Amino acid sequence: MRARVSEATTRAERWLAGPRVATSPCPASVKDIVSLSPSRSGLDLIVTLVTSSVLMSACGFGGAGSAAPNGVDGWTATLDAGGSDKSRNGEPADAAVAERPSDVTAANAPAVASDVVFSYAIGRNRTVYRFDLTTKSFTPLPSAGCPTGGETAVFTDGSVYFTSSNNRGLFRLTATGCDEINYGGTFPIALGTAPKGTRSDTHEALVGYDGNDYVEVNTTTGLVSVVTAAALGDLRPSGDVVAIGTRGFLAAASGKGSGLLACPTNGDCIVEVDLKTGRPLGTLTHLPGLSIEGLARGHQQLIVYCADGILRSYDTATKLFPLTIATSPATASFTGAGSAPE
Repeated sequence: MRARVSEATTRAERWLAGPRVATSPCPASVKDIVSLSPSRSGLDLIVTLVTSSVLMSACGFGGAGSAAPNGVDGWTATLDAGGSDKSRNGEPADAAVAERPSDVTAANAPAVASDVVFSYAIGRNRTVYRFDLTTKSFTPLPSAGCPTGGETAVFTDGSVYFTSSNNRGLFRLTATGCDEINYGGTFPIALGTAPKGTRSDTHEALVGYDGNDYVEVNTTTGLVSVVTAAALGDLRPSGDVVAIGTRGFLAAASGKGSGLLACPTNGDCIVEVDLKTGRPLGTLTHLPGLSIEGLARGHQQLIVYCADGILRSYDTATKLFPLTIATSPATASFTGAGSAPE
């Protein structure tokens, strides 16, 4: 047994010393590690496991400082318009999204979804901010080329998207500021992320509401395609949509809607929505006297960015709205916010 363990260690050391890749002797994946052993039974399996352990430790797989293969160092998207029947910005509704690297770095990207405590918002002062729910503090990020802020949406891979305040421009956050994707379209006044398993079974989607239409935005071209026309009926967004897991929540405008979906005057409402179709689910919760500019999430609750500059929490289970979390930076005047789905 000891001899076989020694053999495993020797194999790993030979791998690391060998001429595998000019820039790194490490295997590209755990699959390559397992390929060291041609057998999958008995002591040979133990040899493989020990070999894997040595290589994973040496090469940084799974450790506290290891980089996720598709994390903030790069990402691949295959977003399409999902068979939408109408496009807004002059391109075919089924235009594919090309692969491209992300410019988001570990310094300004959210953590993996299960650990997210950050939300993002772009101010009317053309500055991007990250809000840390743990410390209850805002941090300004590099914001070169960023527009006067509109809406914000965040993908699980750390990609952050913004629209301009006039809803004409779509931008992506980079390590130095904002990269313009499209200018001249008509983008949603409520923007958010539909996680995999909602709008699409294969990928996250950038979605939102243009009036009462539920739309999807191509993150490479800026193409806007209608998913469900008149999804909100008489209801209208007041400014944002966000996901907690696969559940969507919309800030609905005061004085709009009818019947069970009527939002009273003197305060906006929160309503759950189906992120596949964009249609409302259940009844509204009225927030008297408050105007909602942005929605994010953290610790299974909504973070409500209000027009008075106060961030408040909203419990989606109890529908209670009890807690003031923080105050926005004085010059920001946020009109949207976003965070990655759980």
